[in-house]
Amino acid sequence: MKLKRRVIAPYTCDDGAPKDWDRTENGNYRLTHPANLWTDLTIPFWSMPENTDHPTQKPEKLLAKIILASSVEGDVVFDPFLGSGTTSVGTKKLGRKYSGTEVDEAYCCLAESV
Repeated sequence: MKLKRRVIAPYTCDDGAPKDWDRTENGNYRLTHPANLWTDLTIPFWSMPENTDHPTQKPEKLLAKIILASSVEGDVVFDPFLGSGTTSVGTKKLGRKYSGTEVDEAYCCLAESV
């Protein structure tokens, strides 16, 4: 998996051609691997639409990163601990199918309404 990142200090070859980056009309970009430390995640706060009462709910952005890194469009993603259904939401938004299990009936109903 690679991310498109803006080039801050672009290197060029001797002939002036971009070295490991591309010039576009929207700026200079490089394809890079994601960092090992994800600092752009937030916990779903009470006022956010994705927030549920589930005690260990994960942020949609975290699940999206995991889904993108481990599957392609059309794949089936299985979550054996579905909880409130955040994985289901992420897979649908990213063009995947999903399946999951959950022991708590209330959370099953919540996830099914997704």
